[in-house]
Amino acid sequence: FLFRFRFATEDMLFRLIKEDNKIEDMRVRLTKLVKSRIINRFMLTKVPAGEIPANALSIYCLDVGGKTLLTHYSNEDTTNWYTTVNMKGSEVVSKDLVVGNFFIKLMETCPHKIKYFKQNPEYRIGRMAIIPSFEMGIIVNGQVRYFIGEVVRDYDYPMYFRDRLTKIESILCTNAWKKYYHDTVVPPVLFLLTENDQNAVDTAGMVAGTSEIKGYRLTTDERLKKELYDAGTFLRLDEESGKLKGVRTVIFDPKSDEE
Repeated sequence: FLFRFRFATEDMLFRLIKEDNKIEDMRVRLTKLVKSRIINRFMLTKVPAGEIPANALSIYCLDVGGKTLLTHYSNEDTTNWYTTVNMKGSEVVSKDLVVGNFFIKLMETCPHKIKYFKQNPEYRIGRMAIIPSFEMGIIVNGQVRYFIGEVVRDYDYPMYFRDRLTKIESILCTNAWKKYYHDTVVPPVLFLLTENDQNAVDTAGMVAGTSEIKGYRLTTDERLKKELYDAGTFLRLDEESGKLKGVRTVIFDPKSDEE
């Protein structure tokens, strides 16, 4: 998980492993893995700190020992992995944690429907590279539906998000997406993971007002704490009122294969 998603909090790792009754044992195990340099542990701070305080938010990432294990005992291609992969600013770490949390939420909700999930896929149009936050394939009625995801924070709006939106539009609103999704006639739907409701309103307004993208849904950090298929977890922009409305995303319902 740390190789594919780069960063995770302790809570995310506990949810991933699903051993609620063995949390203290897992904490001991994490400490041993850090000492063995299988994984690394850090915190984010505005001032230098020699030790990680007990109440700090600890974040874990892969270390050189973990790469060695994956190289020899897995099918993962670790050729281009170096410790510099983990040298990221707080904004990037934050977005990676959002993507990792969303993936874990999917696995908690409908693991049998997840065909694949990839962080930071790369698309190319000529010499231009487009790298959204993630892409995924969901099995719906026996067919794979594709989705592209972008994490949007308050500090992205408006300049940074506008630039990224233009690039994503160049994939979704042309035939460029067919180069990467040859087994479907429907372009991927865009998922926007925003920071809060106001950020969602601003983001939806920019998508509707400056792009030709029609298939998109939004959610927020707080809304993702609910079930993914509950009404209101995801939002859509009502064109008549110009307001966001909650929708029920049935594709995530583990008991339903209906759209």
